[in-house]
Amino acid sequence: MRPLKLPVIAATFLLLGMQAASAAGIYVGAHGGLNLTHDTDISGIDLSFDPGFAAGAVVGYRLNPNVRFDGEVTYRNNDL
Repeated sequence: MRPLKLPVIAATFLLLGMQAASAAGIYVGAHGGLNLTHDTDISGIDLSFDPGFAAGAVVGYRLNPNVRFDGEVTYRNNDL
């Protein structure tokens, strides 16, 4: 009985998330992660970027499951 506990909990959260995603109205969210930038060469000068981070937020309004309007702000940071 115990091995089924985790899959049942995961399925419950998945179904709750799907229900919330289909509802009309205002929604907010946040995101973050690793920001990787390719190294580049400008006029013979090699620039190498260290891995950085990205963080942001989103707010919007869902009219129905197919139409929504939102705005997003994201901050990214990498050192040379």
